[in-house]
Amino acid sequence: MNYHDLPEGRPLTLADFAEMPKGKQARLYYDSTNRGSFLWRQDRVEGDRVFGQFMYDEDFGWSEVDDYLYEFEGEVCRGSGAEPLWAGSYPDGSGRL
Repeated sequence: MNYHDLPEGRPLTLADFAEMPKGKQARLYYDSTNRGSFLWRQDRVEGDRVFGQFMYDEDFGWSEVDDYLYEFEGEVCRGSGAEPLWAGSYPDGSGRL
């Protein structure tokens, strides 16, 4: 795998993704309204969005290339519930793969 290290111990920001090279991957976690994780493959940052692909389950493969994460109140989120994203583990430190 072609992984990129993102900061841990806090929600991720647009600046974190701006440093992530195209094609690099990271496991991202969310635990606000829902709880889960997914692989993210970086494409680009434009405005308040981070474009790329995600994969929740290897059986279903990667999403379309122009899927995106977005900034809400200074944190990068996914989904309609504005779930802040974390790298490395869930906010409580569990779930490290």
